[in-house]
Amino acid sequence: MMTNQVEILDQYIQYDGYLKLCQYTFEISNPDSNKSTSIRQSREVVVTSDSVHVLLYSPKIDSFVFCEEFRPGVFANSTGDDPFLFQCVAGTIEEGETPEETAYKEINEETGIEANHLVSISTVYKSPGMLSEKSHLFYSELSKIPEPGVYGVEDEAIKTHIVSKEKAYQWMDKGIIRDAATLLTLYWFRLNKI
Repeated sequence: MMTNQVEILDQYIQYDGYLKLCQYTFEISNPDSNKSTSIRQSREVVVTSDSVHVLLYSPKIDSFVFCEEFRPGVFANSTGDDPFLFQCVAGTIEEGETPEETAYKEINEETGIEANHLVSISTVYKSPGMLSEKSHLFYSELSKIPEPGVYGVEDEAIKTHIVSKEKAYQWMDKGIIRDAATLLTLYWFRLNKI
């Protein structure tokens, strides 16, 4: 449903590593129909791979599985928030993988168990003003109860927690859970699975 027009006037890469920082100059159509002139914008965009986020729930114990992990973006924020966030299982979609394949892989890497079924919740952009990342949100009910512990591959240090539904709702309401994708999946659960 794109009716507005966008033209790239200039584009160059300022940095190219795990993330890519691109400088764009755009000309976009004016949303004010009374004006015929277009608008010129110069913006920096962090170009990155898309991601998956999976809310894991065990009906047997009425609990969620959360991963506690150091997040450098929170650390770099000047507010001094705790950079160790409680999140649902998350990971980057590698080239050639589907979101579903990545979700199953990340569940195993971050919890040590195999999931049998995924429910697609939504696809969102978490920070569309500066990030290209599209996040695929999923839900999965677990038949096995994972063991809390430390998981992850390579240089990851992910601590897995089993958190009761009641406690997770309290954490949502008190602002303890601050990851946007995790909050979205939990609100979806709260509306649809109570």
